[in-house]
Amino acid sequence: MAYFRDEMLTIGTIFALAIGNDPDKHRKIEQAIRLGDANRPNAAPKSGIAGLAAFVVACLAVPSPALAAESKPKTPIDLFLPEEAPGVHLSPGLVLKASADAAVEYDSNIYNIRSNVRSDTVGIFMPELTVATDWARHSLALIGSAEIRRYFDTTPENSNQWAIKGVGTFDLGSRASLFVEGGLADLIERRGTSGDTFFTDRPISYRQRRLKVELSRSGGIMGLSIGGTISKLTYSDATLQGVPIDLSYRDVVQREGHVRSDFDVGAKLSVYAIVSGNQVDYSRNIGVSRNSSGYSVLGGVRYQVNALVDVEGAAGYIHQTFDDHNAQSVGAANFHLAANWTPTPRWKLTASAGKSVDPSPLSNVPAVVRTSFDLRAQYAFSDKVLVEAHGAHVVDDYRGFTGSDKRTGVDASIKYRLSGHLVASVHAGYRDGQRAIEPGHYHGFNVGLTLGAAL
Repeated sequence: MAYFRDEMLTIGTIFALAIGNDPDKHRKIEQAIRLGDANRPNAAPKSGIAGLAAFVVACLAVPSPALAAESKPKTPIDLFLPEEAPGVHLSPGLVLKASADAAVEYDSNIYNIRSNVRSDTVGIFMPELTVATDWARHSLALIGSAEIRRYFDTTPENSNQWAIKGVGTFDLGSRASLFVEGGLADLIERRGTSGDTFFTDRPISYRQRRLKVELSRSGGIMGLSIGGTISKLTYSDATLQGVPIDLSYRDVVQREGHVRSDFDVGAKLSVYAIVSGNQVDYSRNIGVSRNSSGYSVLGGVRYQVNALVDVEGAAGYIHQTFDDHNAQSVGAANFHLAANWTPTPRWKLTASAGKSVDPSPLSNVPAVVRTSFDLRAQYAFSDKVLVEAHGAHVVDDYRGFTGSDKRTGVDASIKYRLSGHLVASVHAGYRDGQRAIEPGHYHGFNVGLTLGAAL
């Protein structure tokens, strides 16, 4: 037992040195390994626990160019906020950062419906707290955030949302890195989205548990990444005109795994392929099973003209098969688009588009096929004034159900940096949509003021 305790202490010492920021850590790691060997009894093999730990940690301790700082073009955000909030150093290598936004917003159609439209004003408070390392190579962070909404007149629409997640990035050496993210959140479904189907007395709420792991190797001619995500959604019961609605049939577990390979054809051009698979399991099915599994194949091109222009596009096939043999499987063309353009430090344009298969909010519909498009533009007049514009279009196609949800929205904002890390902004937006449950179009607009601060 004493030998095992000493070995574990040796491992802990080596690991602490490896992920730390001590400039003399390589020499100290070697000393720890030699000390562990000296204390090992003769009967113990030389390739013991400390030896194995030394091999694994050696990868962590060797500097890698993969995560080295790269020169990046300045963006409107860099010009508008030239320095990131420094935060408060809790200890060497550990920093506390905090930010909060407080907003007042008028909305002309808070329920996003066609008839019996109701308007109201809402106060929104969004704090965020981050505890993170500032190590040279590895990074760990714990992030907590919340969104508290209070309506002036329609108090049943009040909501409290919160989320907490841990994020870690580890440099494994030889251009390899490991990314891990895990989180827990209590959220609501926004009015007018595909999940808001019953016009419940209060917004539908659910708890999300999520874990994502990705191992990647970049640099050189070929890059490779392998990852997976598991997500569990648990829905709270709702009420409709005071009558309880059991939403446990919506509880679902989603599993996804993917492999991506990139190959550099030239200095600016690379081709890539993504193969992914998924599995959707509902905890309770009413009548027929809505469980399903599927896959997606994408092949594309990434063209990086220079540090200012980066375009990525792919086409392929998406397929989803359902346990219920009466449900028609999904088989359709798939696509992916992501583009970034920074023509000058004052301008930045980003665009994205894609398709996915999501869980269904209805007991008689196995899945929803979502197609989305997104475009955003930023322009910095100076280091004090930033203008942003955003547009999005989403189509949710219910499989086995006639009709689909369509949502289009545009919004814009003007931000003014008052001093240091204190920012005031005014924003406005317009949206138009069509719901499958309530045929016909709805529309609404919103306008508001926001004050944001960062520590």
